[in-house]
Amino acid sequence: MVGGVEYHRMVQPHKVLRRHYAEYDLQMSNLLDHVPDTLLAEKDLVIFSRTIHDSAAERLNQMSIPFGLDLDDWWIVPENHIAYAGYKEADVPGWTERSIRNAHFVTCTTPILAEKIKPLNPNVYVIENGIDSEDPIWQPNKIPSKRLRFGFTQGNSHYEDLKSIADSASKCFNDIHFYFKGQLVLCGFYGEDSSWKKLTMEQIYELMLTGNHKGLKQEREYLRELLMLNKPDGSDEPYARQWGVTVDKFGSVYDSFDVSVAPLVKGEFNSCKSELKMLEAAAKDCAIICNHNAPYDLLATDKNSFDLNKKTFREWARILINNPNMIEDSKAQLKEDVKRYDLKTLSIKRNEVYKKYGRKNNNSQSAA
Repeated sequence: MVGGVEYHRMVQPHKVLRRHYAEYDLQMSNLLDHVPDTLLAEKDLVIFSRTIHDSAAERLNQMSIPFGLDLDDWWIVPENHIAYAGYKEADVPGWTERSIRNAHFVTCTTPILAEKIKPLNPNVYVIENGIDSEDPIWQPNKIPSKRLRFGFTQGNSHYEDLKSIADSASKCFNDIHFYFKGQLVLCGFYGEDSSWKKLTMEQIYELMLTGNHKGLKQEREYLRELLMLNKPDGSDEPYARQWGVTVDKFGSVYDSFDVSVAPLVKGEFNSCKSELKMLEAAAKDCAIICNHNAPYDLLATDKNSFDLNKKTFREWARILINNPNMIEDSKAQLKEDVKRYDLKTLSIKRNEVYKKYGRKNNNSQSAA
């Protein structure tokens, strides 16, 4: 199964690596157990995502095959995190720390996360998240609109982050200027339970952003369709859903809005995330409103983004609706600032690390 982590840290980077370094022969597998010894013996290097089974590490060491680990997040989650109970039950922190120690080297997304890894394994290398600028799904294909659209692309684990601005966002519907010229777009909507008795996270997000749907009380027919979990045309409404797509099509959701909204509550766990939301926005010709906290402050400036630490979302929305030139200026600067995150450029780093650790007994590099 390919999720967002595997897509951005495994699939896309190695697709681009192969494109620019033809000597790599890449094969991917969800489990090393599925790879027979005869095939595994041909590999010069194995890269794992997030964790390594103890048995896999032992097997590779016995076969003298070097292996690395890639991490995109800190493995110690706070108690209010949606995954806390599951992490604790499965001992993910302990498993991850064993994986770090067992790996011959570790790659990660930021210097902040690297500092968490170094005490367990000094062989750590920062290879940032990046976007494949040649992938059609990550090229701008904006859907026209007469409204200024603010997009929310938060996954299930970002409840606390979205909650931090939900009250401000829901009050936008009381502003007649926003009501007729702005739009909130919630992306990734599925809504499997049509009864609304057992809420999915995206249903919770919708209630948060719309003030329990009170913000749409003047749009009775549209609201009725939303409550029935139908797919009404919300293109000229102050709130719209963007229904879920597969991970390889995720970039397309950015075509339905103009400004990405990516709140991130300040804290140790969040600081170990990456600047990915900023990279996605830049690739898809969107501006971004975010908190200039770590890790966003590795990239964010007052020239390339709008800081939620300085103004509320409602204040930024009002300013940007009245000053569209600010959006254009910010987008232009963001596009310039993210050039170093192109996967083609990052492939140079990745190649250098793999060459350092990969076996040299074959004429070409082979990785699994």
